[in-house]
Amino acid sequence: MREGPCGTGRSPNSPAARRTSWSWRPAATVRGGVGLRIRTDARGLAAVVLYNFCVAPGHQGRGIGSALLGAALGEAGARGAARVFTATTGGGLLFLRYGFAFGGEGGAPPAWRASLDPARGSRVLVRPLG
Repeated sequence: MREGPCGTGRSPNSPAARRTSWSWRPAATVRGGVGLRIRTDARGLAAVVLYNFCVAPGHQGRGIGSALLGAALGEAGARGAARVFTATTGGGLLFLRYGFAFGGEGGAPPAWRASLDPARGSRVLVRPLG
């Protein structure tokens, strides 16, 4: 797994430096990825939003998604997040196995929640940390 913060060479307080993404790249072919962004939730606490979580269809069921999600949850905890949010248009089974639950829209970071397209049928999942 390759890890790297976006915004290398920028102030650690810049928005770009607060984003992290991972991709699984065996043999230089991307098999999956996830982005992580620090936000403030509706209660004013630090929260993490996971976005663009994906595993290539031919590589699902091989532990790549688990590795990506485990790394993202570890990073969220290291950054002091109280909760982790994501949205899915699918069943969210991997997220559910990792302690996420559907709901939590009211506590989600307001700007992120407002950016979700209702026409896509996205559902919010949340997982408390700590």
